[in-house]
Amino acid sequence: MTGAQIRLSGADPIGETAALWEWLRGEEQLRGLVRAVTPPPGEGELGGAVEVLQVALGATGAAGVLARSLTVWLRTRRSDLKVTVTRDGATTVEVSNLAPDQVEGILRRALDGGTEPGGGTEPGSRTEPGSRTEPGSGAGPDGGRGGEGDA
Repeated sequence: MTGAQIRLSGADPIGETAALWEWLRGEEQLRGLVRAVTPPPGEGELGGAVEVLQVALGATGAAGVLARSLTVWLRTRRSDLKVTVTRDGATTVEVSNLAPDQVEGILRRALDGGTEPGGGTEPGSRTEPGSRTEPGSGAGPDGGRGGEGDA
């Protein structure tokens, strides 16, 4: 079964990952497809925090639902958040500081298998296997979210 890993980075990646996990678990079409991945505890540690979310994409339409849901969730977050999505360990796309309407298209292409390398309409929105994409800001300091989610 194909899958995607989602990793967040920014001011509070652990808290944001936990918030995204709860958000995705509430998405009816993704129920049972999302799991939190925690690293094994090191010697003398009690346990690790959730660092990565794993989403099974074998279900019909799951990739599109994930792209849409992740885009909506990002509209409520801080602008310093960076999202890295890796599909099947090969296709990687990173998004940060983009307007929400740009994010969904980039994520959709990556999650649908990246069948159109370099076919994105946004500068640097390549989704070919092994590529890493981190387009620059296209919508101001809050990533086009109108200040939503800023502290």
